[in-house]
Amino acid sequence: MIDWHRDEDSIIRAGAQHDGKSPCSRYMVGRAGVDRDEWIRNHTEKQQPEKRNNALIWLARGAYYPVNEWLTAPLSERFTLQVKALIRRGSNIIIAGEAAAALHGFPLLLRHARIAVAGTGRRPLSSVKGPTSHSRLLHVTGRLEPVDVVKREGRWLTDIPKTAVDLCRARTSENGAVVADAALRGHCTEEELWATFDAYPRSPGNVRARKLLTEATTGAESIGESLVKQAAIAAGVAHPQSKRSPLLQQVAFYDAHGFIGRVDLFVPELGLVIEFDGNVKYGASSGETTQDAISKELAREKRLKNLGLIVVRIVWSQVLRGSAEEIIRRAAEDVRAQMDRGWSVYSGEYEVCEPYFEVEKEAIDLAIQRRKRWAEVGRLY
Repeated sequence: MIDWHRDEDSIIRAGAQHDGKSPCSRYMVGRAGVDRDEWIRNHTEKQQPEKRNNALIWLARGAYYPVNEWLTAPLSERFTLQVKALIRRGSNIIIAGEAAAALHGFPLLLRHARIAVAGTGRRPLSSVKGPTSHSRLLHVTGRLEPVDVVKREGRWLTDIPKTAVDLCRARTSENGAVVADAALRGHCTEEELWATFDAYPRSPGNVRARKLLTEATTGAESIGESLVKQAAIAAGVAHPQSKRSPLLQQVAFYDAHGFIGRVDLFVPELGLVIEFDGNVKYGASSGETTQDAISKELAREKRLKNLGLIVVRIVWSQVLRGSAEEIIRRAAEDVRAQMDRGWSVYSGEYEVCEPYFEVEKEAIDLAIQRRKRWAEVGRLY
C-alpha cells in the first residue's frame, strides 16, 4: 500500500504528496456521499489489486481519504472530514451552521446538513485556503459580531451560542432543536442563548428561533429524543414550559418490586409515556445479547403498563418520515376520549431525574473565554 502523506486532520492533500504521486488521477474511485457507499464499495472491488488497496475517495478539491476507512467511519465523522477538507487550518473563512456544530462536537441529523461558510472581508471565499465549489457548500451573509467567533484547531467558527441560535433561525435546517438542547448540556447557559438571540434583532427567522429556544431543555440525551420532544410539542400534547400540561423528561417510575426505569418523556395530565426507540438501546453490552435486551425492554414496558400508564414508542423511521407527530397526537386523543368516558389516568408517584452529562475541559475553557469576551463588550456579563 502507498504511504500517503496526511495532514493534521488525516486528510490526503494532492499538493503535499512526495515523489510526484498523484492521488486524483490514478486512485480516486468516487466522491464522498452517504448515498453512494454501495456503488463505491462495488466499484472498488472491481479494480486491480494496487488500485483497490490504495483507493481514495474525493472529499473536496485536492483532498482525499482512503475508501476503506471512509466506508467504516460514522456519518458524523464523514461530515466533519468534509468540513475539514473544504476549510483548511489557517483559513480566514468562518465556519457556521451545522458545520460549526459538527466541529464543536454536537450530534446532528445529517441527511440535509450543509457546510455554511462566511467571509471575513480580508480574503475572498475562492482563495487557495478557502472552499471553491461543493455540493454541500452554502455561503452565508449577514452581520457577524467578532465576539461570536472562536478558533478551534486552527479554524474559525461561530461560537456555540451563535451556532445554536443560527440553526434555530434556519428554516432549512432540521438541527435547530437538536443543537439547542445539546448546547444547554454544559456548553452554554440559557441566558447566553437568549443574549445571542437579542444581539441580532433583525435577523430573518427570529420567530422560529424564539419558539425553538423556548422549547430547548437539558433533558434530551440524543438526537432522537430531541426530535421526539419536538414532535410531542408540535402535536399539541404538552410543552416543557406549560404548567397545565407539562412535558417532562427523564422520569423514573417504581412499582412494588422497585425501580422500573427512566422514560424519555412523560405527560402527567394524560398518564402518557413517550419513548424514543433508538437502535442503540438494543445494542449488546456486558455479555447481553440483542434478544436479551429486547426482552428486558418489553418486561419494563409491561411493568409501566401495569401501573396504568399508556406507553407510545417512536422509532427512527417515524421520526424521519415525519409521522411521529401524528402518532403522538392520536395517542393523546385516545386517552382523552377514554377520560371522557370516565377512565382515570395514572396518578401515582414519579420522579423527574436531574439531567446528567459530563462536560469536557475544552468546553469549560470555551465557556470561560466566552465570558471574558462578552464582559469586554458588555453582553450579559
